Amino acid sequence: WYDDLQIVRGEKSIYPEFQDKESFYENVYKPTDLIYCDFFIESKSYRGYINPENIIGIEYGCDYNFFHEINWHELLNGLRRFKDVQKFKSKNELINHVYNDYKEEKWVFKYGGNYFTKQGQHRLCLAKFLNIKNVEVDITEFKLDKPRLVRFKKLKIATYKLSKYDLCWEYTFKNLEEASKYEYFYLNIFKTSFRIKID
Repeated sequence: WYDDLQIVRGEKSIYPEFQDKESFYENVYKPTDLIYCDFFIESKSYRGYINPENIIGIEYGCDYNFFHEINWHELLNGLRRFKDVQKFKSKNELINHVYNDYKEEKWVFKYGGNYFTKQGQHRLCLAKFLNIKNVEVDITEFKLDKPRLVRFKKLKIATYKLSKYDLCWEYTFKNLEEASKYEYFYLNIFKTSFRIKID
C-alpha cells in the first residue's frame, strides 16, 4: 500500500520530516463505540476551530470502519480520495488542500472533548498526519443527558438487588438503557403492580 504521506517522486518525498506517532496506530472509533452513546442528545451546531488530534473516529455510514476495526494508517490509505494526494508536490500544497478544498464542508460530531468526522474525512485525516493544530469545521455538539445516566445507574443497582430476592429479573444493559428514558419504573410482584419513581 501507499507509504502514507511519504509518496516518492524520484528520490524526494513531499513530506520528508514526517514523524510516525503511536496515536496513528490507535483504533478509528465510531460514536456507537462509546459506552453511553445513546445517552447523548444533540445540543447545538456552530462553526469553530478544532485540533485534529482530538478526532478519535469517523461517522460515515457503512464505509471504512463499519464492519471491522482499522487504525489511522489504514484509514488514510483506504480513503477513496487518497490517490488524489499524488498530484501534490509539496507539504504546503497538501496543507492548502486541507484548508481550502471547498468541494464539500468539513463537519464533525462532538461528544465531550472528542470528535468524530462526519464529512471531510479525507482532509481531516490528512490534517492529523500533517500535524496541523487548528482547522475550521462545522460542529454538531452532543451533550450527555446526565439525569438519564443517573437514572440508569440507580436502576442498575436496584434491579440487581431486587433480582437477588426474585422480585424482578436482572436486566440487560439495553433493558436498563430503555427504562432510563422514563421517570418511573414498573414492577409486578404478587399480582400487584408497583410504580416507582426512579429518582
